[in-house]
Amino acid sequence: MRFCSAVLSAALAILTGSCHGPKQLTATAVTLSLADTLPALPPSEIDIPVKIAGAPLLKAVDSMVPREFVSQGWPGYLQSSCDFRYRYRFVRSGFAIRCANNHLSIAMSGSYQVAGGRCLCAAGKPVSPWISGYCGFDKEPMRRVDFSFGTQLGVQQDYRLRAVSAVEQIVSLDRCRMSIFSMDMTDQITDSIRSSVASFCNGLDASITGIKFGDYLRQAAKTWQKTPIGPYGWLVVNPVSLRVSTLNYVRDSFLVSLGITCRPE
Repeated sequence: MRFCSAVLSAALAILTGSCHGPKQLTATAVTLSLADTLPALPPSEIDIPVKIAGAPLLKAVDSMVPREFVSQGWPGYLQSSCDFRYRYRFVRSGFAIRCANNHLSIAMSGSYQVAGGRCLCAAGKPVSPWISGYCGFDKEPMRRVDFSFGTQLGVQQDYRLRAVSAVEQIVSLDRCRMSIFSMDMTDQITDSIRSSVASFCNGLDASITGIKFGDYLRQAAKTWQKTPIGPYGWLVVNPVSLRVSTLNYVRDSFLVSLGITCRPE
């Protein structure tokens, strides 16, 4: 009986210890981040309409376009062949401007005077006195002519401006007929004016194409990198791309829209 009591006591002690002893529990840690709880933000599109007063720009353009177009060597004669020489002067007035979808058109009117002469030639040299005639000199009124040229503007990928200019039309309102040697000089004058305006257009294109504003855009983008929004934190805009709408001229103002695509955070 003593042996059985001892065995029973030992079994109860073991059972009691196993029921009331400390237990080790292991739980899997769960980490939640803010990025996991919020959906991805779509790109933001910001468009800024810009209205530019036309008067200062028109004044600048007016200062770029010469007031006079003259023949080479004016007031001397330009001898285009052995038996013919001429000289002319064209004076422009103010101009009218139109701009639609990046196409800028400038129209002007003006008046001109021209004088020419003919002679007899032999072996490539004049051998007789010059017989001269003129239009618009002395008491004659200067002849009138209208002309216009256009410029197609664009923006290249490196944010440089691009310009392609050309003469659009030249219309002679008055003919220039030199009756002293039965010659109409109107076509020669309009061709000379066309050549002078075309040369000006080439110089205008070269000056506009050299303008770049990429550096200004990059500098402006830096100011948007981190903006405080009061007690709520910070806003990061992250500019991705820039766009520029076509340029238009309405009444007395140039209108254009600047847009930017952003990846806000």
